Amino acid sequence: MSARNMQVLKLYRDMLRASAGFQDSGVRAYALRRVRQGFREKRHLVDEQQIEAAVVRARQDLEMLRRQSTISQMYPAPPFVTDVPEAGGRRQRKAQGEVR
Repeated sequence: MSARNMQVLKLYRDMLRASAGFQDSGVRAYALRRVRQGFREKRHLVDEQQIEAAVVRARQDLEMLRRQSTISQMYPAPPFVTDVPEAGGRRQRKAQGEVR
């Protein structure tokens, strides 16, 4: 594998890791989807200048993802109903006084 391919693969992994750092599951899913889609769209590039421009842009996007995920962790939004694990069945919640 060439040095360029290794560099792009590391950049891809780093962007996936940064995208996974978002607290909000909707934003996290969107960021992961966009990273995958962006790399899929650019995988057929052969011109060195176009490849270099895409790598530079991806590095800028990586830094933006890191900043945004850090902010997301500093100021978390309240969890969605789908993000909170179920506390148990209706009987268990009723025994705890949560359900009438």
